[in-house]
Amino acid sequence: MKKIIAMLLAVVMLFAFAACGNKTDNKDSDNSVEMQTNETDDTDTQDGENDAQSGTDGEIKPAVDGTLTLSLADAAIVINGKTVKMPYRFNELVEAGLPSDDSYKDIELNPEDFFSLNFYLDENRDYIVVPDYYNGGEETIKIPDAEAEGISMISYADAPEDQGVSILGIKFGMTKSEVSAMFGEPMWDEGDSLQWLIESSDSNHDGNLIVFFTTDADDGTVSEVDLNLVDWGL
Repeated sequence: MKKIIAMLLAVVMLFAFAACGNKTDNKDSDNSVEMQTNETDDTDTQDGENDAQSGTDGEIKPAVDGTLTLSLADAAIVINGKTVKMPYRFNELVEAGLPSDDSYKDIELNPEDFFSLNFYLDENRDYIVVPDYYNGGEETIKIPDAEAEGISMISYADAPEDQGVSILGIKFGMTKSEVSAMFGEPMWDEGDSLQWLIESSDSNHDGNLIVFFTTDADDGTVSEVDLNLVDWGL
């Protein structure tokens, strides 16, 4: 009888330990899920804060009183999907796909010289990208060593069409109403051109953005975009 009672007690104890073990496992599992959820929430929150701080969405906010505020990283030209940021170096533009003449590399700039270099996008020369190079040093340099803080894209076509090139997201062939919707009220509206002032959010640069259209109507299309920024070094 004692043996039977002892066996029954052993069985009861085994069930009790098993039940305790299940509770412990469940608790540990719940804690693990909770910790994982908290870590995910913290990561998502941190990532969201980083995105908000860095402004990596690539969108430029509409102008306030005719002035656009953007970072230097925003002041870029995109060529066939490849982004070239200011100061629009010659080699980077060529690597992005702008057709170059071999003689361009030998062009020299004396101290304080400006030079507007024409990259022709088509055989008829109806489409051009023009970086404005400047030598602010004390020695003569060649174009590949120069920097450009201004860049333009120009079309002489009667009805300009997208050529895979854009400045601040503006492409050939976009309408005046589309550009206005992107950037908001300009500082000046001359009918066939719109102009915004630009302030940099992360440097001493400021300047302007001027967009020309084939006509002064809302459906007039982009024929020229000029982006110019200057580092005042204050």
